[in-house]
Amino acid sequence: MKTPLISAIIGLTLLASSAHAAMPDRLSYVMLKEGEPVGSHEFVFSQQGDALQVDVKSHSKAKVFFMTFTYDHSRRETWRSGRFEGLTSKTDDDGTPHQLAMTRQGDAIAVEADGKSLTLEGSALPVTLWNRDILKTGTLYSALDGGPIKVTVTGPKRQTITLNGQETEADYYFMEGDLVRHLWYAPDGRFLKTEFKKKGFDIEWVLRP
Repeated sequence: MKTPLISAIIGLTLLASSAHAAMPDRLSYVMLKEGEPVGSHEFVFSQQGDALQVDVKSHSKAKVFFMTFTYDHSRRETWRSGRFEGLTSKTDDDGTPHQLAMTRQGDAIAVEADGKSLTLEGSALPVTLWNRDILKTGTLYSALDGGPIKVTVTGPKRQTITLNGQETEADYYFMEGDLVRHLWYAPDGRFLKTEFKKKGFDIEWVLRP
């Protein structure tokens, strides 16, 4: 007969194994502007023991009236046992370059952003939408330049959404403040889609099949 403590440990072990098994190798999204494809965003996951490496690439090219805007971003995130350990990123924001490095040093995060140094509290998290833990904190940090982003989040609210022509159960969250996003996650935690406004246009990221 199992004691309550042993049963709890077994339950937690199964839960952790299930979460690990649910981690995909890749999540790829199409970016839409007013319903038309303008770019892509991709997360590639590599798990080794308790260490998780996430490589991110984002590219968009959108025409607004007579002007064309481009955005290219790449970064590598490092996580260990669910804790953020650091990242490096390079961005070309329509001709404006950014370089960022965030590194855990004990109970703090050291930041080098476009040649400037600062230190963040150890609980700091970057805006990385694949990780639903970002919805639990009131202050996030830009993965572009390391700047603070204060937000409040409401949800979840279970909804049925249409994704790639199929009805899908999803948990909906609304993020507002310095960053405004409508966010949908699958019950297993996978990031499904987001909607927001940029320069007055409707933008969507939608998970590819």
